[in-house]
Amino acid sequence: MTTISFDKNLKLNKNHFKDLEEFQLYLIKNLQNSELSDEHKYIIDKRLEDLNENPSSYISINELKFSITRN
Repeated sequence: MTTISFDKNLKLNKNHFKDLEEFQLYLIKNLQNSELSDEHKYIIDKRLEDLNENPSSYISINELKFSITRN
């Protein structure tokens, strides 16, 4: 048995998991339902602003997918 502790209160509603995968899935679901912090919102806003001002500096997700090749 391993005990893991966090300095920050994560406000978990559950504290027992059968394995690491179940814990990861629980965390992912919690993160998906959480609000973005003001800092994260600011970063996203800045990136969107930059995209609007410099659209040629970015590629679309489809362009990215197309450019990925396996060796």
